[in-house]
Amino acid sequence: MYKLKRRLCLFAAVLICFALLVSCADEDGNVSGNASDGIVSDINSPGDETLDDNSPFDETMDISPDETPDENSPDETIDLTDDDLGQLNAFPMTFTKISDSLYRMECVAPDGNTLHLTFDKKTWGTYNIGSWSVVSDTGTKTLAGGGTDWEYVFRSGKTSSNWVWSGGNHDNELFVSIDFYNGKTDKKLSLQTGTPVDLENIKIIEKTKLHWGDPADTYCDVVRTYTVVGSRISLDVSYEYTQDCYHWLSYTCMFPVWKNYGRYCYFFNEEKESIGSVKTYKQSDPSFKDTFYKGYKATTCIIKGDINPEYRFRVIVSTVTDSLDDFKNPDKTFYWDMNQSQNKLYFSKYRSDTPTLEKAGTKFDTHSTWIFYVD
Repeated sequence: MYKLKRRLCLFAAVLICFALLVSCADEDGNVSGNASDGIVSDINSPGDETLDDNSPFDETMDISPDETPDENSPDETIDLTDDDLGQLNAFPMTFTKISDSLYRMECVAPDGNTLHLTFDKKTWGTYNIGSWSVVSDTGTKTLAGGGTDWEYVFRSGKTSSNWVWSGGNHDNELFVSIDFYNGKTDKKLSLQTGTPVDLENIKIIEKTKLHWGDPADTYCDVVRTYTVVGSRISLDVSYEYTQDCYHWLSYTCMFPVWKNYGRYCYFFNEEKESIGSVKTYKQSDPSFKDTFYKGYKATTCIIKGDINPEYRFRVIVSTVTDSLDDFKNPDKTFYWDMNQSQNKLYFSKYRSDTPTLEKAGTKFDTHSTWIFYVD
């Protein structure tokens, strides 16, 4: 009996030691977050909802590519192959001045319905890309947009001690002028409210000045050139700094998309090789948690959703140095599982932990492309 008790005690002690070892290993091991699949059925996109770019990074899950759980990867693998998506230079469209604050392009959508693209005026005077929508006999599906940025936005400061949002959907940008052209002939358009103009290529040139809160104290002259050909938008931006300016983590291209049409994001490098993919929470999932998927050295992303999964969005940044600073900052290209309705893609520049000085006289140029197509 004594020997039996001693053996039992020895066995219990071994179990306790093993448990302690496992506990220590867990504390030292890597723990990654997990965005679980929702069980709530998808619903149609809600009304316009303004997205918030001010969410603090240090209060969210930050999942880098090598830590992304397998269950956050889409089931489908997408190959990025050479095609003619970026080669089209003409497509039948109409362009209409709806009002002084709203312009709309209309053409045949990739699925045979009608595609609308809007440009709208912000309260501080600049015009930005508004939204992409597909209009059919059954109604309107808003795919991308919703009151936030597609173009650039900068964290900028006059000194190295603080910053403000500058540009995009965040004000602190002075409107100078906007002109509309026939992109095939370069003839300037004279638009009358409510009268559509037939075009095959639309060119929009907008000039602005970035500032830190005082429109009389600008730091950068900006020229944006949009080219719209059907369901493809290209944007060339030229920056010329007129004052020294400090920048923190900023974005030179973005893409806000409704989750029903943008739950999945696939990342590709300059060589068009797949370097990862993520799957976000479903639309209206009650277990949603604000999540960033960061650190991809991606110049191209393909995005799709659960509703109309044949709908695809390709977002491309061609100017790796000027747009992305050759991926020197830790955030690089990332996808934000932002709220229960929407996701957002970011191509980032500069670091978040220390300011980068751009000297007066500095010039750089960026080129970004957004393409909506059906696969």
